[in-house]
Amino acid sequence: EGFAWTEGVLMLATIARRWRLRLAHGQQVEPQPRITLRPKGEVRMKIESREP
Repeated sequence: EGFAWTEGVLMLATIARRWRLRLAHGQQVEPQPRITLRPKGEVRMKIESREP
């Protein structure tokens, strides 16, 4: 299980380094409290490359 968490963190770091994620125009996120806090409904994102 520990190796899987490490893999996940590395994958997210790689994505964050190469891409910029922003909310789509007009998108609002409403939190939905459960055992963990999550968005209520879908979240539309705009993906932009960090490289010129």
